[in-house]
Amino acid sequence: MPQKVWQKHISSKQPAIFRAEHGLRLELRSCSLSEDSARSTASSRLYVTVDGQRRALGFVSSTQPFCPVRFTSLSLETTFSCEGGDLLLSGLVMDDPFAAVMSSAAPKASPSPAKSSSPPKLSPKVTPKASPKVAPKAAPKTKEVKKDQKADKAVTQRTLPSGLRYEVLQRGSGPQAMSGKKVKVRYEGRLGSTGGRFDKGVIEFRLGMGEVIEGWDQGVKGMLRGERRRLLVPAKLGYGRRGAPPAIPPNANLVFEVELM
Repeated sequence: MPQKVWQKHISSKQPAIFRAEHGLRLELRSCSLSEDSARSTASSRLYVTVDGQRRALGFVSSTQPFCPVRFTSLSLETTFSCEGGDLLLSGLVMDDPFAAVMSSAAPKASPSPAKSSSPPKLSPKVTPKASPKVAPKAAPKTKEVKKDQKADKAVTQRTLPSGLRYEVLQRGSGPQAMSGKKVKVRYEGRLGSTGGRFDKGVIEFRLGMGEVIEGWDQGVKGMLRGERRRLLVPAKLGYGRRGAPPAIPPNANLVFEVELM
């Protein structure tokens, strides 16, 4: 769909909720005091709540009634609230670049994982940026099929300030992936625009040391051994304007399913 203007009035008693339905996302651009509040000496602070976490987005007052905001709503439900005078929020509703791939990237019967001894087709560190080894979903054992089917449903969704999104598809219970430590990851990578798979395999790297794309350093951090995540990596945290031809075009959003081994 084309971009559509989104505006909402909120007050301290009446927040606004945006739900990312039908593959849409919201880019909030500004907040301003309502006319009545601007005439008084009122001030107001704008807050956003995502996944139970609340943080401030902007502050306006009678002397500075307008505040530019740069916030993208990527979670299923985002709540905007304020403390002080009433606010007018303005932004744009547009297609989520990852929506097209979510159905095709949903966990299916896992293909046989690549042997760790064979190097991945796209090494996570390709000059100038790593061609991340994307982890394919772990192949469930026959006796654990029912358990894995339940785990296929995301139990956690989170959006980081950088714009990276991830979903926990299966919880782990082993040691945690920490910056500076070597990790081993099984992965599968798909293009966000088409869902086409461009790589899969197993890779080892030092987390947080720039040996892989930034989206991986951020998205793998904190995983527990045995955990599976789906990483929704915006182009700026992947291969950016250059891409990684021929598999990854310029400015490509990427989707990885990774398992910490």
